[in-house]
Amino acid sequence: MINSNTVLVTVAAMTVGYAKEFKVKQMIKKFNKILNIIMGSSIGVFLGHFLYNFVIYRGNKLMYEIQSAPWYTSSIIYGLVMIFVIITGIIIKIVLSIVVKRKLTETKCE
Repeated sequence: MINSNTVLVTVAAMTVGYAKEFKVKQMIKKFNKILNIIMGSSIGVFLGHFLYNFVIYRGNKLMYEIQSAPWYTSSIIYGLVMIFVIITGIIIKIVLSIVVKRKLTETKCE
């Protein structure tokens, strides 16, 4: 026979579990937004730096003829940093989603 107190305790436990799951999902959404902003900003910094160097190069070709390195050398470094930031962000997102899915399925099973 099912007691009314047992039903209330079960419903309360389910509500707490869903509340935890909701809070975790909200935190993950916020963290993903922050990662998207960081990755997008790195792309913007790279494009801005490249365009700035290109405009300066078009205006002052003689200044760059004196240098031994080509005008786009610093843009290559910015590009490598951008690629590193994007790959790191994607890896963090994948690992985080895997860990959260495992934790949520473990708490649902209990």
